[in-house]
Amino acid sequence: MSSAKNENVIFDLDSGFIPHSLVTVTGQVKPKASSFAVNFIRDDDIFFHFNPRYYEDVIVLNTRENTIWNTEERIKGNPIKQGSKFKLEFQCEENFFKVFLNGTFLVEFKARMHPISAITAIKVVSDTIVDDISVTAM
Repeated sequence: MSSAKNENVIFDLDSGFIPHSLVTVTGQVKPKASSFAVNFIRDDDIFFHFNPRYYEDVIVLNTRENTIWNTEERIKGNPIKQGSKFKLEFQCEENFFKVFLNGTFLVEFKARMHPISAITAIKVVSDTIVDDISVTAM
């Protein structure tokens, strides 16, 4: 991705998604943000929905398949502060996603949809400005 600052970014995985990858998203949360999301998608399906919500002070983790949301997992307390710069790293394995914030482990989410190699894009939406998205093999 270019170094230009973007909102509502879709990072297409033209050559497909490979398990055992590290996805890094860097950017800045807007000062008056209500929420933002990082979604690992294929068409309308969301294999992994990572959603910090400032109005509830939680991080919501979920999946959406065939337009139906699954049961949310919630983490109380949102360590990603409004107006702050961040580096989110998603360690993507076939059976789980591990999330790191600024180099520190944050949460592990068990993959509910398979295979994760079917993921075709990473979409960052809402109250954040994205500096960069990268995918590297681990």
